[in-house]
Amino acid sequence: MSLSQVVHSMRRRIPWEVGKTIIKEIGLSTGRGWDKTAHKLLEDHLVASKETPLRLALEEHILCGEKSVRFYQLENDDMDLIRQFSKSCEVEKSPFSEYFPNLVPEDDLSALRPLGINVVAVRNYPDASAIILGSVRSVQHRQLLTSDDFPDATETIEKFDEVVGMRLQHWEALDVIWVPNTGNRVSVRVDFPPGTSHEVSDIAHNQIAHKISNSIGKELSFVPLDMFGLINRIYQDSTEGRVVELAFSTNTASSKHEKMRLRHLDLREENYHVAGKNGLNAPIEPFRLAVEWDLYSANQFLGRPEALFLGSSRSSMLSDVIIRGCRGFSDYANVQSRLIHHMEVV
Repeated sequence: MSLSQVVHSMRRRIPWEVGKTIIKEIGLSTGRGWDKTAHKLLEDHLVASKETPLRLALEEHILCGEKSVRFYQLENDDMDLIRQFSKSCEVEKSPFSEYFPNLVPEDDLSALRPLGINVVAVRNYPDASAIILGSVRSVQHRQLLTSDDFPDATETIEKFDEVVGMRLQHWEALDVIWVPNTGNRVSVRVDFPPGTSHEVSDIAHNQIAHKISNSIGKELSFVPLDMFGLINRIYQDSTEGRVVELAFSTNTASSKHEKMRLRHLDLREENYHVAGKNGLNAPIEPFRLAVEWDLYSANQFLGRPEALFLGSSRSSMLSDVIIRGCRGFSDYANVQSRLIHHMEVV
């Protein structure tokens, strides 16, 4: 395992806003953006001594970063079976397991798609076991283009306010089955990088549930907990984080979609939103919500993890929540604890 592999794997899967905080916490300096930072790290001979903490940070992010999460409440017998499976589960030999926690080179990914979902690692912690599954999926990248990208068509390109290119790219998905040592609530965390569609993550969740049942040899009652009720509970709780995105229906038969991501202000208190609500004679019905939390330690800003509920006005069911912006275990545990709190407030 080389330092170069670790750095380039971090660059490929960890969002820059999260990555720069991780690197600084390890005691290294950053450049402007991932490309310059990766180059800077690999040029500094002192960074070699930090390879182990960088690798551990990468692994934590694989377990906790940018995930679509489903929670399952299992019966005692099924919970015993899945615990036995997590303790006896064997790694399946594949390029995913050979490179882990580093990523397989991008040029090799297309040839690995027929492998399906493979167990690439198993980790046992004081409070839980984690089974890491590797596969290849496609994500869609959206990129703004300029006249520099089309030197022979500058006049044509400059007629447009915005030119966008869409590109499908193979992605090494590293999903996680999290099996606690106590209690009956299992979670499955499916990779959800930018460009992932809800349909793709839904297929992945179903494939993982099927793989678990096949591995155990019994069809488990793998029905995810419904997350839809959390949308309104969190929105109504003014002490819970900061609402930065909200979609809702009104009694006037309209739907609204509001965002405050760039300014990180709370939509609950935004003047336009409050005035609009006050003009109605019935409560709004939220169906999509993003809430973020500022995390500090000793007055030092650590990060801004987020929970995103991609509900629909056409359905009152939601199987998963998207958890973003986590550096690792601590950030993820903070978000999960808030979600579980609202699950239990019924």
